[in-house]
Amino acid sequence: METVIHTDGSDERFAALCRQLDEFLDEKIGKEKQQTQYNAYNTLQAIHHAVLILVDGCAAACGAVKQYAPGAAEIKRVFVCPQYRRRGLARKVLCELEQTAAEIGCSTLLLETGKPLTAAQKLYESCGWHQIPNYGQYAGVNTSVCMQKEL
Repeated sequence: METVIHTDGSDERFAALCRQLDEFLDEKIGKEKQQTQYNAYNTLQAIHHAVLILVDGCAAACGAVKQYAPGAAEIKRVFVCPQYRRRGLARKVLCELEQTAAEIGCSTLLLETGKPLTAAQKLYESCGWHQIPNYGQYAGVNTSVCMQKEL
C-alpha cells in the first residue's frame, strides 16, 4: 500500500532518503564533486515542503520543493530507493511537488540534475520539463543539466 506524506526537511525519513540519494550521487558523479559543488545547495534546513511516499510503511521515495524566487520554486532531492524503482513513484513525487508549488503561489519550476543521470532527464522530459541554460549556482557547471516547467 502506498501512502503520500507531506512533510519538511526535519523529517528523519526524508533525511534518511536524502542520505541514500547522496550515496547514489557519490557513486554516479563522484564524492569530491558532490562535496565541493553541490552539498551547500542540498541542506535540509531550508526545505519547508517535502513529499514522502511510503510503501507498506517504508520510506520509498521523496522530493522537495524550495522557494527560489517570487513565483518560482526549485525541485530538490527527488529519489526513489532502488528496490522501489520502475513503479511510477518518481512521477507521483513530481506530481505532488507540482501541486505543492502551485499551492504556494509558484508558476515556474526549476531543477538541476547531472549529465550522467540520463534516466532522470528522460523522466523530467516525459513530465513536460524542458532544458534551459544553467541558472544560479549551476551556471558554468558543465556537469549540470537545468530544466524548467511552467505550471
